[in-house]
Amino acid sequence: MAIALSFLSTPASAQLLGGKREAKPIAFDARAADAARLTKASKLEVLRGIRSVVIPQFTVEFVDRSTGLSMRQRDGAVAVNYAIAGLEDVAAQALVDQLYAAWTAGLQSQGITVIGPDAAAAMASWNRGIAGLAKATPAMVDTPMGRNRIFGARATPYYFLEGERAAAQSGAARTASGLGGLVPFGGMARGFMGMGKAMKAGGAQLGEMRLGQEANAAVMHVRLVIGIRETDKPSRLFAALRSGDAFIGDPRFAIEAGGSSVDVTSYAGKGGRADIRIPADLLFAQDLLSERLAMANSGTASASNIAARGLFLAGAVSSSFGGGGGINLKQSHNVAATPDKAAYAAAAEENLKAVQAMFLQRLAGAW
Repeated sequence: MAIALSFLSTPASAQLLGGKREAKPIAFDARAADAARLTKASKLEVLRGIRSVVIPQFTVEFVDRSTGLSMRQRDGAVAVNYAIAGLEDVAAQALVDQLYAAWTAGLQSQGITVIGPDAAAAMASWNRGIAGLAKATPAMVDTPMGRNRIFGARATPYYFLEGERAAAQSGAARTASGLGGLVPFGGMARGFMGMGKAMKAGGAQLGEMRLGQEANAAVMHVRLVIGIRETDKPSRLFAALRSGDAFIGDPRFAIEAGGSSVDVTSYAGKGGRADIRIPADLLFAQDLLSERLAMANSGTASASNIAARGLFLAGAVSSSFGGGGGINLKQSHNVAATPDKAAYAAAAEENLKAVQAMFLQRLAGAW
């Protein structure tokens, strides 16, 4: 399906779902992608002379739930959570495999020999150092903004290195980690779990060093992440008097800067690591959601929001008569996002391929 592409004007108020401010998102024209402007590279000199790479994992993530578009207000905060009915697993896997085929073809056209995830998983060093840490795909993974589905090329497994995200925790694991203080010694449990994760990540890094040595190749990771970014915050005025759907903004799909990158680590000679990433989220030009959003609050959530409004208004009245400080308004609204699957698949393919092409362009002049 062909979809027209155009530049999108992004308000200065644009921010990450989750309230954390980062670089202002950029309207992305996939047909005129400018690698010099839209990507940032470091230590590309590490790539000089490399003729072979082993790719233990090539992953693509699709946003499943974005939690907490927080509109910070003088009187509190209203959070909007988007649940996305995205691509079916079969369609998503097919797209990931297309992207991987295009990636390997691009590297090979630059004279680089590619050892893919299947071949990497058959090596002795994989079985000794990585196999015990790798997890099957597709899988759910937590992000700072919610939760994604992660897919590996050819359904190969994934793992995270030190400093990267953890797999999505079950309810029991979240309780054991001390979230919400639901169990005694939660902080201690969280500390031990963090130590365990760091040890596993260190084991993966050692395994990758052995993998590169066994393959006589540099180790390459390719990660691409599709998320959602809000481009328009609704008015903050009279928040306590407004219905939940009044807080729905103008979300757009985007290639996330936080997770989309290519890195290449050389273990030959002095070694080193080169990486290429996008410094700001790249907003899809296609508007896939504006007419496909609907409130999805449960009865419990609706009752809680009504109660919160009542408490806030009562506190405001009490405060006006000298009855002490007011009460902060706290609300959380759930929104179901149901993009047209064919249009979403076409837009995801076009934008992801354009980002890959920019990464390949930066690599081409560095080998």
